[in-house]
Amino acid sequence: MKKLLGTAALATVAVVLAGPALAGQVSDSINNVAGNTTTVPTFINFASYIIGAALGVSGVSKLKAHVDNPGQTPIKDGLGRVGAAGMFISLPFVLDMLRSTETMGTGQASYQQITTLAT
Repeated sequence: MKKLLGTAALATVAVVLAGPALAGQVSDSINNVAGNTTTVPTFINFASYIIGAALGVSGVSKLKAHVDNPGQTPIKDGLGRVGAAGMFISLPFVLDMLRSTETMGTGQASYQQITTLAT
């Protein structure tokens, strides 16, 4: 326990002494994160389409299995997967709608970008 506390105290002293030097690195890190997250909406769109298509195929397969043998495969499995596929496929449209309604036309609302906060 004493060794752990000594290490934590040493690390705290090192951070306090290197504070001004770390400030530039932190702002650079924030700018890098902000720049790299611009492709996240595109990734979410592609992932939701792929997951939706896979769930749709799986749901249709389960529905066919229910038609072939209703006692073995319940219909709820197929309908649940087809419903989830519909939700995943519609997710990019819903997210686009949310982004569109977030934009202000002529209002007085304003915000600061993360790059201005970091400098």
